[in-house]
Amino acid sequence: MPVNDPIQALVVFEDRRDSRWLSWLKPGFRHCYCLTRAERGWILVDPLLHDLRVAWLDLPDQFDLVEHYIKQERTVVAGVAEKFAPGSGLLRPVTCVEIVKRTLGLGQLSAWTPYQLHRVLLTLGWKAYKPLTMV
Repeated sequence: MPVNDPIQALVVFEDRRDSRWLSWLKPGFRHCYCLTRAERGWILVDPLLHDLRVAWLDLPDQFDLVEHYIKQERTVVAGVAEKFAPGSGLLRPVTCVEIVKRTLGLGQLSAWTPYQLHRVLLTLGWKAYKPLTMV
């Protein structure tokens, strides 16, 4: 992939009920993680409460990740990641939202919760895909 090519990206939003701490967040938007298109496959960055999962997913080109996550009752937003965009310079808590924003070169966005991130990405022109149960 040439250096100046846009990087396809997905942000996946899901509900989490495994922590009382997340109960104040909007249902369906209690956690987020992202995937970026690699030369072959995708790179997954999933910032969990006690772990940071980074994995390379070697998937065939015909595998539809958006459809895969929608079938799992998740909301997906697809767009283009920024390359080497500077962060906000502000000190912010290390959350799933902050890790996703910085992974995608969007550290300057003012979103603190997964739902806020979803709304901001939509205003930037990212395309949303919702599970049938949310339509």
